[in-house]
Amino acid sequence: MKNIIIYLWGIYPVIFIRKVMNTFRSIVWLTGQFYDRNKKIKKDSAQWETEEYYKSDSYSAIQNEREKRFVNYIVGNTEKQDRILDICCNQGRFLFELKRRGYSSLFGFDIMGAAINKLKRSPEYLPDIIKVEHAQAQNYFNNKKDLSYDWAITYTATIELINPEFDIFSELGRTVKKGMFLAISENGHAYPRFYRLLHKMNGFEICSVTPLIDHENQILSRLIHSVKRNTDG
Repeated sequence: MKNIIIYLWGIYPVIFIRKVMNTFRSIVWLTGQFYDRNKKIKKDSAQWETEEYYKSDSYSAIQNEREKRFVNYIVGNTEKQDRILDICCNQGRFLFELKRRGYSSLFGFDIMGAAINKLKRSPEYLPDIIKVEHAQAQNYFNNKKDLSYDWAITYTATIELINPEFDIFSELGRTVKKGMFLAISENGHAYPRFYRLLHKMNGFEICSVTPLIDHENQILSRLIHSVKRNTDG
């Protein structure tokens, strides 16, 4: 029975329905009538708080050509003085690489405390250049000012795992000034959404969508590059 449920959960008609619910957050309104949303978000993210299920060392360094292309694309489309936020940065492999490339205003957060602690113990960590917090997404954005960052970046299995009870794209629209580079698995993980539509709904125009392909030529995710509309201010 479990295998049947997993199969049905992953077929496209079901994925489409899940995307509708997660994008337009209709389920958020309905379920919000019956329980505390903040408790639901915390429960949903609990498996990422410790290393019991997922080891942070798996994300300690750039490991393949897809990740290298991701960083190279960011470097090729930003300025060294830009303020860049890494959403769910884990041990900061992309932040450290951007620092090596000459960037000096880098930010990140992650719910996994062990990952943030390891990041801060790295000999490459300089708190004047890399500012990170151990936090859930909704808590991190709660006290951030409008247009705090020039760009937001993330590399797959991050935003796709954030419960739609928290409207992260609305917060990105509020706090990001120039645009985003999001490597997204559009049909995968816990909460598939119409990510390209969410960009447009929250003030971003998509410049390009680039498949990130593995060694077997399978598309694992897509790099969505967007810019902010009306960036005055």
